[in-house]
Amino acid sequence: MTRVSIEEYSVTGDGPYAITTGPDDALWYTLVHSGHIGRLAPGGEPENHQLDPGCGPTIITPGPDGALWFTEYQAHRIGRITTDGAVREFALPTAQCGPFGIAAGPDGALWFTETPLTE
Repeated sequence: MTRVSIEEYSVTGDGPYAITTGPDDALWYTLVHSGHIGRLAPGGEPENHQLDPGCGPTIITPGPDGALWFTEYQAHRIGRITTDGAVREFALPTAQCGPFGIAAGPDGALWFTETPLTE
């Protein structure tokens, strides 16, 4: 029988959403309602990196460049955070595009989906 161990960690911020393992072996996660990217290193405490509070970070994935890439659904941008916490954000050519999913493709590029917001 396989044994399962579950540990629970409290994080500050609202709306934990997506989680992935980064190239630094830490867990990286989005907090969609408070506009944070979080990091939990093995044996450490959760830490947050503040973005624009209303940007709506959703999905996060490791990129081929050793950074983590995430979608900002409400701000219509793609974000990049290095393992030391440096953030860059990139505007997209489609207005009100609502980027949501993001993944590294087999071609070495990052691919994302858009879900246009309607009013």
